[in-house]
Amino acid sequence: FSTFRIADKRKINVRAFDYSSLSIKYAKAIQKSGNKKNTIAFYHGNILNIDEPDNQFDKVYTIRVLINLLSWSLQKKAILEMHRVLKPGGLFLMSEAFMGGLRNINQLRKLANLEPLKLHDFNLYLFERKLELFLKKYFEIIAIKKFSSIYYTASRFIRYLTMKKSDKDSFANEINNLFAKYEETENSGDFGIQKLYVLRKK
Repeated sequence: FSTFRIADKRKINVRAFDYSSLSIKYAKAIQKSGNKKNTIAFYHGNILNIDEPDNQFDKVYTIRVLINLLSWSLQKKAILEMHRVLKPGGLFLMSEAFMGGLRNINQLRKLANLEPLKLHDFNLYLFERKLELFLKKYFEIIAIKKFSSIYYTASRFIRYLTMKKSDKDSFANEINNLFAKYEETENSGDFGIQKLYVLRKK
């Protein structure tokens, strides 16, 4: 769905792959519905061995992809593959989950005696400092967007302050819907797990 939204907002051609054959099949079925632009080529692929030539793309992106690789070695290999297929000076938009944001939101929850948010067994969140040290050789860090900080503060902290023990938990509620509309500012803090690193290939 993210790929469709990106393609709808920009006059671009996209080559999009996923490790899941079922996900690709589903995406192609949606594309054939006639409601989507035919500017996306979906195919089955592996980020550890991208079937594309060197220096091919103006921009590349991941959205919660690297965190599904369960070792730092594999995550680094995937980043280098994205670097390989990107043109010199091209942009890598890395939208992934990070340990720093998880730590900060849990420190906030602790103030209200709330249970900490836990990392799923099938995810390996990135450590900001370790990532940035690795990136130095290959990319210039243009920006770090902490776009989910306001939403996480509301949905994982403020929301629970308003709940009674008998209330049923749900992400569909007035607080979450309201704070999802707010954009990041210089005062947003670092309480969101999801961040966007904007990187330029050296």
